[in-house]
Amino acid sequence: MDSSFFAWECPHCHQRYYLPIEFLYHDMKAKYMLFFYPQDISALAHQEAKPLPFSPERFNVGNYQFRQVHGLSRLQEKIRILDAELDDVVIEMVKCATRVNNEALRTAEIHFLGKKDGMLEFSYRDAQNKQQGRFTATTEAYTHYQSVVTEYEDFTPPAEMFSEINEGWILERIKRQG
Repeated sequence: MDSSFFAWECPHCHQRYYLPIEFLYHDMKAKYMLFFYPQDISALAHQEAKPLPFSPERFNVGNYQFRQVHGLSRLQEKIRILDAELDDVVIEMVKCATRVNNEALRTAEIHFLGKKDGMLEFSYRDAQNKQQGRFTATTEAYTHYQSVVTEYEDFTPPAEMFSEINEGWILERIKRQG
């Protein structure tokens, strides 16, 4: 979580370098795999789902979640969401709703930080307006959007595909609903 995985030191000159590489993050206990791409993309953009490069039956991963993430901050966020046993689709829905209802956050990058005292904590950073801070959402908001996600099949990521679940993915599905 501190990005030290990408740190490399030259054995000769001892110069330190930051070398982000693509890799597969696999949490066997929580049953999820995250395919990481170091290139950051906008939260409102997303890559199409990619098929698994292996047979799920062969590796007994039928009840896993598969995601792709772009950029270190999104990798860290996705791990926090899944380790908190929350639904990343619902968290992205909460972020979208917060953005729509708060004009000051329209151009900000929003990241889930964790659960604390029954609230969901988020951070935001708006480079355009030079603002940053934190806000909370209630667990009731999470429960509300969880029922929306459950009601509409379109909010279920394709099984056995590495899907990029972010605000862009959510907005695309909302547009489909009309």
